[in-house]
Amino acid sequence: MFPAYWQSSEPASTSPPRGAAPVKAEGMIRLVPQDRLRFGRDRREPVARRPVVTVRRGMPGGRVLALPCTTQPPRRAAEFFALTPERVLWRRPDNPASWAWHRAEQVSEEDLGWRIGTLTQAARLELARWLRERW
Repeated sequence: MFPAYWQSSEPASTSPPRGAAPVKAEGMIRLVPQDRLRFGRDRREPVARRPVVTVRRGMPGGRVLALPCTTQPPRRAAEFFALTPERVLWRRPDNPASWAWHRAEQVSEEDLGWRIGTLTQAARLELARWLRERW
């Protein structure tokens, strides 16, 4: 079985505890410094910040469970949740198409940056169901 989430400071390859799948995802889209995430570290041209979808706050140690996002169309679409205009209320209308990866990472509450979007209520419920299938 694959690790379901990674902790960003010296990541641990562990699965979330039983029952950790969210009943309802928080669904805020925020910017996080790329160096705090494992996802995207292999980019040729590094970015300073990467969007994440917050799933669960209040984890031990002031951590947040978040799904890293990409604007590159995924090769394995089943591993990504599409952040379509119907699912997201963006703060800026010019945001590119994005996808959230199913392998969540833990980031510090302090590393959460600007909120750039919010999932609609229907999308939050859909995301929670989608994650339960994968976790």
